[in-house]
Amino acid sequence: MRARNPAPPPTDVYAVDTSNLQVAEESEAIIYSYSISADPDPDVLLRIAAVFLLANVSPRRVSFERRQGDRIIAIAEMGEITAATADFIRRKLEQLTCLASVSMEKHLAASHDNVSLS
Repeated sequence: MRARNPAPPPTDVYAVDTSNLQVAEESEAIIYSYSISADPDPDVLLRIAAVFLLANVSPRRVSFERRQGDRIIAIAEMGEITAATADFIRRKLEQLTCLASVSMEKHLAASHDNVSLS
């Protein structure tokens, strides 16, 4: 009987080309924080999450709050990504028509985390 070579895994046709969006070892100590103001549409959370999906990353922390009935405020923190990936995410968020504003800040992880282990 002839030995079969295993077939290569199928190509994920839904995946975006993420060859330029890689996790950088040198950026582990940097946190990128996105402050997002959005319209109170029912699908706004999914639209924001889809941007992170495009970059093939997940936030380390997300805060999502509806304020004063006419605005949603979301804050998402990303760690272990390159500056190029962080900028890619910011630009993609700015393209969403349901968002009123997007700002990105860069923090050192040690100074940003206020968690004490005891």
